[in-house]
Amino acid sequence: MSLPDDPPEPYYIVYIDEAGDPGLAKVRPLDPNGASEWLTLGAVVIRARVEDKVVGWVRSIRDDIKQMQGSDLHFRTLSDHRKERVADLIAELPLRAFVMLSHKPNMKGHRNPAAEAVSLTPTPRGWFYNWCIRLLLERVTNACADASRNECGQARPIKIVFSRRGGVAYNWLGAYIEVLAHQATHGTTVLRKREIAPAVVDRRLIVDAAAHQSAGCQLADVVTSAFHVAADAFGPRWCIIPAEKLKRIMAANLGVHQDWGVSLQPSPGWKAAKALTANQRKIFDAYGFDFS
Repeated sequence: MSLPDDPPEPYYIVYIDEAGDPGLAKVRPLDPNGASEWLTLGAVVIRARVEDKVVGWVRSIRDDIKQMQGSDLHFRTLSDHRKERVADLIAELPLRAFVMLSHKPNMKGHRNPAAEAVSLTPTPRGWFYNWCIRLLLERVTNACADASRNECGQARPIKIVFSRRGGVAYNWLGAYIEVLAHQATHGTTVLRKREIAPAVVDRRLIVDAAAHQSAGCQLADVVTSAFHVAADAFGPRWCIIPAEKLKRIMAANLGVHQDWGVSLQPSPGWKAAKALTANQRKIFDAYGFDFS
């Protein structure tokens, strides 16, 4: 029998990872020694009932590419042809994925006092990281709410698993997400283009895990990193092929990936277009972005 303080059983599990960093004081390529040009956040969503299969999925992928060293799947360490093969294999799995890519030069030196006040976290990740998490979760939570309503007749809770990184206080991050859900419930959300879907959020189901101990986080790493290198055209390993190969699993709204399964900041598209090079735009063009 479930006790009142027991968390509900999740219907979906969301694994979240990141690539790049949220630093804004100095940003490449404007500053040669600055923080990364892009901050990319990615999420992989599975039904909770298949959670026990995820380890096997990752093991099968590692066996397919004959990755014998190490104990986990990590996109950055793979050769180019293995990255492409891994993307092919993940695209065959029963999951959905979301990415949010922020092109940071437009944000260099920017501060948002209101966001800083509500971010709750004193860690180096700070308000900008939390803001980007919000943008990602607005899309993920609403997609999960809509899908579970269609399948069950009501919105069902999700479990959110963050791939653990240094500089993030996950208890504070969970509190921030709870604040967003509370604001959405009571109509007090600031900037209401989208809101967190509060019906699927439960603070007790927001956790963090070491990537080497979480096969789901390893899948999120591949999706996130594939899009990060696809956008990072000034980086040493720029390539759009793995991200293109993931198209079958990237979430779409009425067939449109832009601003749903694949989100770009700044938005709308014409703002981003002014700052992006032709090579940086290629992955977004591949996903049908309208930059007009």
